[in-house]
Amino acid sequence: HTIVPIANDVPYGTLTYLCNYVLILLTLPIYFLLVGFKVTSLKLFLVQRPEFAYLTLRFLNSILSLVMLYFLNHFLKKEVENVKARLFLLVILFTNIITGTILHTGKMWVMSMLLVVISFYYLNNSLDSKLEDDKKVLSKNIFLSILFSFLAVSNFPLNFYALINIPILGYYYRKDSEVLFKILKFVCIGAVVYATLTIFNFEGIKNQIISVFTDYHPLIS
Repeated sequence: HTIVPIANDVPYGTLTYLCNYVLILLTLPIYFLLVGFKVTSLKLFLVQRPEFAYLTLRFLNSILSLVMLYFLNHFLKKEVENVKARLFLLVILFTNIITGTILHTGKMWVMSMLLVVISFYYLNNSLDSKLEDDKKVLSKNIFLSILFSFLAVSNFPLNFYALINIPILGYYYRKDSEVLFKILKFVCIGAVVYATLTIFNFEGIKNQIISVFTDYHPLIS
């Protein structure tokens, strides 16, 4: 009913929620056309056929899966020169039961994993010694690595490990004051993005964290 989620509606996966919200808004006119431009018929259609709503969510994750495939393929190009071996590794990764189970859902796990993958991809590029002479390209890679790490944490708090790229970059470029200053600036930008998304869904995130330490005890029978 509202783009700003109320408490407990979206405990995590804020970015996934926003993307799903936009995608559903884009598909509603299609459903509206199919039911003859009647709001009542549209409501009845969505209530009686909830699978169409899930189809929209899974369509988003199918797109995100293709993006993940793109980045992993480019990452493997640096490590595996043989094309057949690289394709074999990608096929194994994307057809095993664990990956398939995660990717087929409409939940937030796909985007959460993708944001971490993209962050580490640009981290790897940032540590490439060949790029050190091209400050513009280096700055872009560092910025994207830091930005996507903060986006990963924004979407799922337990992705905090993604922020390990910050100390790694700081240590790697500890002797370059110019790059260190840019890293600090990019961290500030990422922190602002993280704070904005957290405030947007503050009640949901707060209640979820509280529930972990109070109501949710899966190891206690």
